[in-house]
Amino acid sequence: MTPRKKPGGAVVRAEKLDFAYPGGPGMRFELSVAAGDIVALMGPSGSGKSTLLNLIAGFERPDAGRVIIGNDDVTALPPHRRPVSMVFQENNLFAHLTIAQNVGLGRSPSLRLTADDRTAVGGALARTGLSGKEGRLPNALSGGERQRLHIARALAQEPRILILDEPTNHLDIEHQIGLLDLVRAQDLTVIAALHDLNHAAMFCDRVAVMQAGSLVALGRPAEILTSRRLAEVFKVRADIETDAAGGCFIRYARPVAPSGRATAIPEAAARAEAPGHPVNAMHFTADRQD
Repeated sequence: MTPRKKPGGAVVRAEKLDFAYPGGPGMRFELSVAAGDIVALMGPSGSGKSTLLNLIAGFERPDAGRVIIGNDDVTALPPHRRPVSMVFQENNLFAHLTIAQNVGLGRSPSLRLTADDRTAVGGALARTGLSGKEGRLPNALSGGERQRLHIARALAQEPRILILDEPTNHLDIEHQIGLLDLVRAQDLTVIAALHDLNHAAMFCDRVAVMQAGSLVALGRPAEILTSRRLAEVFKVRADIETDAAGGCFIRYARPVAPSGRATAIPEAAARAEAPGHPVNAMHFTADRQD
């Protein structure tokens, strides 16, 4: 895994952000991210991850509360005046423009680029491993390369905060890990909505768990991703393996078919949740019927 550089991003604080879509339930967000940290937003679909990202980036306006970046209150600023770049879930590359031109859009929507703009574009392509492919069209790239192109366009804006909304969707496992390793190597504060809990544990400094429009837990992955929380929030059963370095790995239990049985071992569960126990795990057995 690529080592982290010295933190060069900015502190991000979402302070008592109230928000509701028309006719929808109210949400309340509070989050603090240290400069240079990578934080994963995790939770079931509809828990508010994308909404919080959009509030921080400025694409949604809160009904109350503040967004602070560094020492500045940016709540009233539009997205282009915030030191934030966001990579969305949707593919928004322009098929008729070259790779270099797609990245250049991050500097100027008219593609009237200055010498400094071209330097920034070249640097972003180099940081994402796309140098030498500037003249190609997006359709000539693999899925992993196209996602790196999205990252390159965001980096060309020279942000202090990088926001990613489910960046590994539609990628195979090699490119998922490669993309997250690329993101980790950047000298930025990163906030990413992720679904893969093991990816969050592997690449992120902290995990923020969301449920029903609010933050319910924030901390280091091994502290937050417990068997009990996975059962309560994500509705899955899993063993959590921890190591001496503070890392963790999640082993999911197979769902039990209607004709099968699943039995929790109470003693193991009690030991797993006991304070100071070295391994936080819950063990399950299931009768298989073929």
